[in-house]
Amino acid sequence: MHSSGLRGSDFKLTRHGVAELHEEFFSGFHSATRVALLTPTGLEGLGATTLIMAYVTAFYDRCRERDISTTSYPSFFTFQKSLPCADYCMLDIWPYHRNVNYQNDQQLAVAIASREIDALLVPEGYALDLAVSRVTRCFEYAASGKLEQHDLRIEVAPTMLEGYAKEVIASLSASRQGDRPMPVNLFCQFFRELEVGR
Repeated sequence: MHSSGLRGSDFKLTRHGVAELHEEFFSGFHSATRVALLTPTGLEGLGATTLIMAYVTAFYDRCRERDISTTSYPSFFTFQKSLPCADYCMLDIWPYHRNVNYQNDQQLAVAIASREIDALLVPEGYALDLAVSRVTRCFEYAASGKLEQHDLRIEVAPTMLEGYAKEVIASLSASRQGDRPMPVNLFCQFFRELEVGR
């Protein structure tokens, strides 16, 4: 909700080397669309901050179009293997129980299917069978924000996103944070859309 001040014009999207408007990229998005960020160790998901916030903005755009209060929250989730789960509420993944713990691939598959996820963001190189889910869009990201083989680039002005990311990091104890730095490209990140088999 606190991020509802963002607008599509705050994002610069480039797909396959061609600029694309935020509203075009998210033309098929509905306010009921469910998005999940797979971040097994908790913090690598910050490498997908720009895409998550672009999705959040699409949600609030739909709320504004339908004159729905922007005090609502999107049905977005994180799936994390490590405990305690990092708190992604600053990326409007709220309430906290939407940060979901799983222990193995079978539990993860159930979590994705039972929450009826439409779009999934996965870390680089993570093998996942989505055949039994209803996922229609899947994006690969890098923990650093810089995915070498990419077809999507998202830039956003360095407004509040750094503060949001710091809050996510601060939600974990010092022992869990380790020496993990802030993603190299917090305001310019790269993604690859993966083919979802049917």
